[in-house]
Amino acid sequence: GGGGGGGGASMAVEDGLVSYAVLEAEMAEAAARVKQLGGDKAEAAQDDVFRHEDLALKKKMLADQIELGILSVDAYKATLQAGLRAEEANLQGDRERAAVAARRIKLIKKELAA
Repeated sequence: GGGGGGGGASMAVEDGLVSYAVLEAEMAEAAARVKQLGGDKAEAAQDDVFRHEDLALKKKMLADQIELGILSVDAYKATLQAGLRAEEANLQGDRERAAVAARRIKLIKKELAA
């Protein structure tokens, strides 16, 4: 199916990282891994440090958009639905990706139900 451009304000949804709950969960995960790998000084932890910073930025942007009314509750829920569909498609991917997708789906569904 086609489906053209659409508004510029809408984020491209390629995964469940549009969900506040998912961002929080994965930030906690990255932080825990950094601790486990010996803190942010450790070479091994660098990826997780960057990941945590990236997620924190995404989360802040999301919170700001909601707070400033740029993103309405309805628009946010629509974004969550799109993220949910994207993650459901990811279930068909490799095992690791499917596992991540399954976890994100659970979080998004919980958030939508709230």
